[in-house]
Amino acid sequence: MPSAKTDISDMYDIDWLALCLKALGHPVRLKLIEQLQYKDMPCCGDICDCFSFSQSTISQHLSVLMDAGLVECKKIGNKSHYTLKHATYREVLEQLQCLEQLKRTPFD
Repeated sequence: MPSAKTDISDMYDIDWLALCLKALGHPVRLKLIEQLQYKDMPCCGDICDCFSFSQSTISQHLSVLMDAGLVECKKIGNKSHYTLKHATYREVLEQLQCLEQLKRTPFD
């Protein structure tokens, strides 16, 4: 049982979680995550077919997700294929659950 006074940083990595949440904090990037959950390693062109944005815009959003460690890119030939790092995505969700538990912990 957590003590009445809980150090938030003991429960999760605040900086890492903030980086991931910032990356997820854009509607296009949330849609990209949604697409990558259901498609196995699509290339940027395939992803662009699902959006009304240019390939450069999609690439920029994918880059933000990669910088946060949520997406990885593999070059196959002259194309870049993207995949959701499911374990990292699950970790973000678990960290958010830790944050949810804090509201039940009284602060002194």
